[in-house]
Amino acid sequence: MPRMQLQGVEGRILPAAGHQGQCKRPADAITGPALYTGAPLKSAVVRLMELFLAFISQHLILAGAFVSLVALYFFTELRRSGQAVTPQHLVSLVNRDAARVVDLRDGAEYRAGHIAGAINIPLKDLDKHMGELAGCEDTPVVLVCKQGQLASGAGKTLREKGFTQVFRLAGGIGEWEAARLPLVKK
Repeated sequence: MPRMQLQGVEGRILPAAGHQGQCKRPADAITGPALYTGAPLKSAVVRLMELFLAFISQHLILAGAFVSLVALYFFTELRRSGQAVTPQHLVSLVNRDAARVVDLRDGAEYRAGHIAGAINIPLKDLDKHMGELAGCEDTPVVLVCKQGQLASGAGKTLREKGFTQVFRLAGGIGEWEAARLPLVKK
């Protein structure tokens, strides 16, 4: 049977496992099924990160262009859907700038409790009821929904229709209630 030879520490050839005749020092012996070469084992994630950083360092212009495009995308998407406002900022907009508050929830939720002065235009009927917002193209319009997520789609629609100051209540009516601000119930 041919004898197996393994590459050892410092590049010396070591005898096959179980053959102790040629070992001069205990440090040269194989101590298990795997041979320790002194290099630390790296996880796949660490290796992938090293490759990614090497790519970025070699392609700075490409990486910079990519980061710029991603930032620009998020900036324009946020602008198109309307700026998010806190309940306190909404009160300020209504008192200072006579903002119109549009509640996008359905009729039953609106009657259960809504912000004073808000008009109810359910999200599914927004296109049908655009006449109720006629003349408000240059006044602030604050969109309110249940949790603050549906208002962004309505904000895009209003921006496309020519409304210049579109805002959405961050967190929706839930955030309004959490701030312990009053609701009108019909």
